[in-house]
Amino acid sequence: MRGSQREAQNWRIHVQGHMLCPQCRSPKLPHFACPNCGFYKESKVYRTRAEIRSAKKETQQEQK
Repeated sequence: MRGSQREAQNWRIHVQGHMLCPQCRSPKLPHFACPNCGFYKESKVYRTRAEIRSAKKETQQEQK
């Protein structure tokens, strides 16, 4: 029983560390695009939700 308990400590799940985004300085996971600004390795990878919403509003205003 004690041997099993000692071995169980080797199977703990470790939490990944966070790092700061070089563009906006918000915390993000390493090797992932920043959810706040959409940058990964100094290049824009995707548009954020705020950018999509503002683009929709602009197109709706242009259509009116």
